[in-house]
Amino acid sequence: MSGAFIGGGSGGTASPLTTKGDVYGYDTADARIPVGADGLALIADSAQALGVKWGSVASSLSPKEYWFAAESLQPLETNSGAIKKLAGSNVNVFVRAFNDTTEQYANGKLQVPGDVDTAGTVTFRSYVSAAIAVASKNIGLTFGHLALNDSEDWDPVTPYTEVDSGAIAIDATQDDVTEVTWTETISNLGWAANDLVLFRISRDTGVALDLTGDMYMFSLAIEIPRSS
Repeated sequence: MSGAFIGGGSGGTASPLTTKGDVYGYDTADARIPVGADGLALIADSAQALGVKWGSVASSLSPKEYWFAAESLQPLETNSGAIKKLAGSNVNVFVRAFNDTTEQYANGKLQVPGDVDTAGTVTFRSYVSAAIAVASKNIGLTFGHLALNDSEDWDPVTPYTEVDSGAIAIDATQDDVTEVTWTETISNLGWAANDLVLFRISRDTGVALDLTGDMYMFSLAIEIPRSS
């Protein structure tokens, strides 16, 4: 098989590599890649004669996900969403039931990762369903949170800052689940690396076309962005 190799070959010069950046291509003459700065990598660039250039490689880490089953959230408020067992023909499952007239809560806590991306965005995800089949089918969720760092009071005068999802349409067919999502930036949340976050999740009963009857919550996930 014909081809070039280091030190010479078909179509290339026979002289050895003597200078930093010297390369030989397949069946071509030798060429030279410019010397790059420390910490850079060769990345593809079709506009360059050699098809590569030195540059920074963007990298990112997967978000840190905290996942809570309905029954793992805690009933710490005066008005708490009740734990209910749904008994099906083939499957049984626990949910939190939130009614459509009184704001009810379920509580939890998490720790912000030390490598949090403070320029990123948190994603909230929850699986919910309608207790009964109805025409009105919007739900709203409110995430109340308190971020604490070293030597801060866990019971301040103003305990929770709230983030509302706004009205989200769900499948109003009885027993059908819907994954609802909403987001908020780390900067707006005010979270810092290694903060202890005390939170409570509730149903916003004031959204337009609010679901009539109970909303069942199966789970809650909170995805926190991390920096590379």
